[in-house]
Amino acid sequence: MHQRAHSPVALRQSYLLGRATILWLSALLFALVLLTVYYMAQRTALDQLRNTSEYHMNRLNGAIDAALAKHQYLPALLAKNELISNFLAGTSDLSTTQVSAHLQNMNRTADTLDIYIMNIDGVTLASSNWDTSYSFVGQNYAFRPYFIDAKNKGTGRYFALGANSQERGYYFSALVRGDAGQPLGVVVVKMGIGRLEEAQNNNAIDFMVTDKDGVIFMASRPDWRLSTREMPEEKIVSLRPLSQEVRRRLQAERRYSTRRPEALDEFDEYPLDDTFNKVRINGEDYLSLKASQNYGWDVYVLAK
Repeated sequence: MHQRAHSPVALRQSYLLGRATILWLSALLFALVLLTVYYMAQRTALDQLRNTSEYHMNRLNGAIDAALAKHQYLPALLAKNELISNFLAGTSDLSTTQVSAHLQNMNRTADTLDIYIMNIDGVTLASSNWDTSYSFVGQNYAFRPYFIDAKNKGTGRYFALGANSQERGYYFSALVRGDAGQPLGVVVVKMGIGRLEEAQNNNAIDFMVTDKDGVIFMASRPDWRLSTREMPEEKIVSLRPLSQEVRRRLQAERRYSTRRPEALDEFDEYPLDDTFNKVRINGEDYLSLKASQNYGWDVYVLAK
């Protein structure tokens, strides 16, 4: 029996079908290659962002730790200074101006923002900024936690916006005692954070540092952080709206002076893994790496 010969039409249809199949498979393979290349490129870019974020997080945390460690010893050292203890005890021949001038020299040497001493009631008796328009002399800071902690526990530390100076600072304090061990007053050293913030600014990455309530007090972008004497918009910026309880506590401490709380228009976090989050801030997306500091702060490094 002879096999039936294929007609030219059937052969052509078979050829066209085979060619279409080959073209379809080639297109599919090409698409898969493109998707693989795209995925690998995205993965490489994401890995680079992760590495960059980790590098800047280590750098930022190291800078914060070093800056605080540089000055935290100073109040305890000054508390043993006889010039200060004698002045607080009322046995010194030096005037307020003379003691303030000494504090001014100490402040310059230590490269701190302010150094001042208060009596046991919280009234500032002498200050390194005695000759400025925002002198602390005569001001009562008994409401400040750094004074309360030093008076009750011997030492204190606190971040706040200066009530008079309107400058952000980290405060270290120590109780000054007399010869018989009696409490005489408190000495305070204020470290400025403006230069620390400026030194960490990098066009490749953004960052913010928040307190335990989510108020942003350091940031690479001015519109993210609280206003200061140089930026007197009379506001503080938080990640999310503050509760009435938090608002009342901040007002009682006058932590941010009379600044009014304003939350970011948008702050949403979405976990990517155990380490990184995707964060959306005011319409912009970032890869976020977050670390908690020993001082009750949260540090965010934000990469795009």
